[in-house]
Amino acid sequence: MLYSLCQERIKHRSFSYFSGMITDTIIGVDPGSTISGLCLLKNNQILSASNTPNGDVFDKIKELLCGSPEATIVIEDIFPYSVRLKPEVIATCKFIGELSYRLNEIGAAIRYVARNSVKKWVFDTFPEICITRIDEKIARLHAWKVKNGKRGYETKTGELRAASFAFVDDRIVIAAIKVLLAIPTPKPGKSNSYGLKSHSWQALAAAAYYQRQNQA
Repeated sequence: MLYSLCQERIKHRSFSYFSGMITDTIIGVDPGSTISGLCLLKNNQILSASNTPNGDVFDKIKELLCGSPEATIVIEDIFPYSVRLKPEVIATCKFIGELSYRLNEIGAAIRYVARNSVKKWVFDTFPEICITRIDEKIARLHAWKVKNGKRGYETKTGELRAASFAFVDDRIVIAAIKVLLAIPTPKPGKSNSYGLKSHSWQALAAAAYYQRQNQA
């Protein structure tokens, strides 16, 4: 009975949101091959965060939609990029397709974002967080490459390559999101107060990126 009521609430609002209406309530999804990150962001407040087995993700999203039927679901999608097509990547692509189909079946509002878009947004929006970290990263990578007889990151002028969003990694994304949403860093040995870790951090980043790109 509860599920039927929630599904009706979702269907009654779905058409307006598909037409382009922006909501301040976002369910971010970072799909993985077996575990996916979920995060519910509403008015800059983190209401839920979890790393959820893929078999439970659809039911968890339905549960979140029941409490927030106006939410837009933002999925970090896989776009063409030059890496090896590993089994984990194939499994993730299959899961994104399955999840999208099932969410469309219940009338959910879905949007897709690319990880590179999130990384570029972080780089452009938080230079004070990114530049120093990336410069240090480039220096470490350059030293390692040279030590192992490989070409480093030195330019024709003898300087190291300039920082760019291509070097933004998950740690830098997390540091930026902590500043954006005023998330305190827990003491050593303590868990984050929101339960954020690995995949759910990336789900939160996708949600925050989409929300800010679509603010009126």
